[in-house]
Amino acid sequence: MSNLRPFRGAGGVAGLLAVLIVASCSTSPPKTEIAYTPPATAEGQACVAQCQTPLDSCRASAQQQYRACEYQRQRRQRNFARCAESSGTDFCEEPPPPCSSPEMAVCEGSYRSCYQACGGTVTTRQAP
Repeated sequence: MSNLRPFRGAGGVAGLLAVLIVASCSTSPPKTEIAYTPPATAEGQACVAQCQTPLDSCRASAQQQYRACEYQRQRRQRNFARCAESSGTDFCEEPPPPCSSPEMAVCEGSYRSCYQACGGTVTTRQAP
């Protein structure tokens, strides 16, 4: 005769779900490695060189948007703190949530498309 009992009851199911949720949150997403193989022709290589300017502009724009968001967030945070000191938080504009980090994936995707259109190859794989 075994001491094992069936898994029953709402508390047991809830406990199992809690363990599964915590376990799923603790794993970080896999990293992706990207390898660029340049085009074989001089024309293709010149084309690829021209892909860099839009990439740099896109990155600069994303950084600028992030800095502007952070500036506004900090200004509103200071205003909230001053207001809360003088009249309590009930009448103060809530401070904004943190700014999301710059979205570079769009920039990188455009660069990869340009690189491939010039005859280069882009290979991605999951990092070990």
